[in-house]
Amino acid sequence: MGYFVQFQLNVFALLIVVILYAMIRLKQRYGLNDYYANSAVQEGRALLSAQKELKNVYIRNKKEQISAVKRKIKATKARLTTLQKIKGSFVKGTPMFNKTSREQQKGAFFVVTYKRYTRLFYCAYDFEHQHLDVEIKHLKSRFGQLNFKKDRYEKQWIVLSNKVAGVCFGSKNSPAAG
Repeated sequence: MGYFVQFQLNVFALLIVVILYAMIRLKQRYGLNDYYANSAVQEGRALLSAQKELKNVYIRNKKEQISAVKRKIKATKARLTTLQKIKGSFVKGTPMFNKTSREQQKGAFFVVTYKRYTRLFYCAYDFEHQHLDVEIKHLKSRFGQLNFKKDRYEKQWIVLSNKVAGVCFGSKNSPAAG
């Protein structure tokens, strides 16, 4: 227990030394008195603390975005697999449909049911080439876009995780910058 307390005191002493060093540097470099140097150090510490909290929020948001894109990828992949199985059954010559898919065969017709309307195809060739091929192509494109989006979000998450917080006082219009 004594070692832990001593370690905490050493860390606290080191923190005080760093703060005093920052105040001394500010006073020497800009010719400030203690009042303004202390205010600048406190403002800097407050901004760093705020940046640290914001960084945690940004990282959490990015993780949620990544998980949402992964869910979309999973749904797109499942739909693509279903359509490819239907397409494969058409190639074999025996059209077979999943019971839960929106594409069904009603007698001699092929029907695609949407929320507000229904598409009707009179022959297998039209259904295969006007609907299945177009949907498969669209879903493959969507799958690639979602993978790219996921990769981009993961890179942004890595950058956020490795980013070092910093504080800048002044602006490009300040006389010291010119």
